[in-house]
Amino acid sequence: MASKQPYLPGLDIQQQPPQPKRAGKHKGSNKNRIDNLEKRVIQLEAENALVSSQLEGDEPGEDEGE
Repeated sequence: MASKQPYLPGLDIQQQPPQPKRAGKHKGSNKNRIDNLEKRVIQLEAENALVSSQLEGDEPGEDEGE
């Protein structure tokens, strides 16, 4: 049991290095994030077009809000 105690500080030391690595990975993941956001924008614009066309069909008066 006592021999397992030194392992705990070792684990704590291993948990610290990922912080600098994250900063490095951030630059690479930003491109993926941008790509995903662009895809989401296209999806949302398509959804918005559908919803707005439905609103115009159901209630033409709703257009005044824009």
